[in-house]
Amino acid sequence: MARNGEADKVKAREAGAIEAVVSAMTTHAFDAGVQQAACSALRFTVSFRDESQAQAREAGAIEAVVSAMSTHAVDAGVQQAACWALRHTALCSMTEGMADSQARAREAGAIEAVVSAMSTHADEMCLHWSACQALESMTAGMADSQARAREAGAIEAVVSAMSTHVDERWLQCDGCTALRSMTAGMADSQARAREAGAIEAVARAMQRHEGSGWLEDSAMEALSSLASDNSYNIRRIRRLRGAALPPNIPDTRASEARRRLRSVLERRDAE
Repeated sequence: MARNGEADKVKAREAGAIEAVVSAMTTHAFDAGVQQAACSALRFTVSFRDESQAQAREAGAIEAVVSAMSTHAVDAGVQQAACWALRHTALCSMTEGMADSQARAREAGAIEAVVSAMSTHADEMCLHWSACQALESMTAGMADSQARAREAGAIEAVVSAMSTHVDERWLQCDGCTALRSMTAGMADSQARAREAGAIEAVARAMQRHEGSGWLEDSAMEALSSLASDNSYNIRRIRRLRGAALPPNIPDTRASEARRRLRSVLERRDAE
């Protein structure tokens, strides 16, 4: 509907397309084809447009997407399209708008719906990829959503996806990003991630896809988040450096990520 450019997205929003899509989802709740197409339309209409994301939020798009996931739980196509829709309706460059979308997603049960989709469709790589991105958007910088993700088993779901699809570089990259968002500043989530094998999963991704700049950056950010103010995780990462992690933290495009991880690992109180 709005895949061809920013101007099309503006025209779609001003014409009431978002509200029309949400209305169609309500009217044809039991038609999987309509739900999948509607989720895809929402994804392309609201992506990277704060005004469209706000309009979708107010139109009830997030709740409609979660309802579609609940009604069509066994349909992998609906689940994947819904995860992409959640990714883009919860992602906003305006802090206030993003917080509002994250709260709406949390209250609608979106986090639990995504985790359930990952469990039900364990072999669907593209679904897991979109799910990792959705979890990152829904939890970034929001303590309440991070806690909900932890209790819903989202950390374990992401680690499982990374373990199942070890050769899929972009899934590994977004799995690292999701782990970073779900654990940043949350001691309980850091501990849950350690117990789930998240550190080993991130280290394995770096080793298996060595030389991939985007993935290495995301992995270093994840390890920094997992280790921040957590001596247990710092020690776990240090033990892996000689076995699974590259012997030297790679010099990639994101020097800040490299410096941050090195700083965390060199903390004296973790000796």
